[in-house]
Amino acid sequence: MTGFARVLAEGSIAMHTLKIITVGVALLAVMAWGLPRLGLTEGFNTRALTAYIALWFVISAVNLGIGVFHAGYTVAEELPIMAMVFVLPFLIAILTWR
Repeated sequence: MTGFARVLAEGSIAMHTLKIITVGVALLAVMAWGLPRLGLTEGFNTRALTAYIALWFVISAVNLGIGVFHAGYTVAEELPIMAMVFVLPFLIAILTWR
C-alpha cells in the first residue's frame, strides 16, 4: 500500500491529525478570547482573523515538514493531511468570525 492510503491506514496518524486539529481550534479560541482582553483588538476582527490564519498556516506547514523529514512520509502523502489539518480550523474560524 502506498501514498495517501498508507498514511490513513496507520492508526497513529489519525490520532496525531486529530490532536493537531484540536490544537488549531484551541488556538482559535485563545486568540478570540485573549486578544480583546489584552487590548490588542476590539473583538475577533479582521486583523485577528488574518493573524490566526497566517499563524495556523505556518503551524500546519511545520507539521507537514515534520511528517516529511522525521516521520518518513513523502510530500504527496502529507499534502492531503496538511489540507485537512489547515482547512478544518480555518473553516471554523471563518464561520465564527463576526
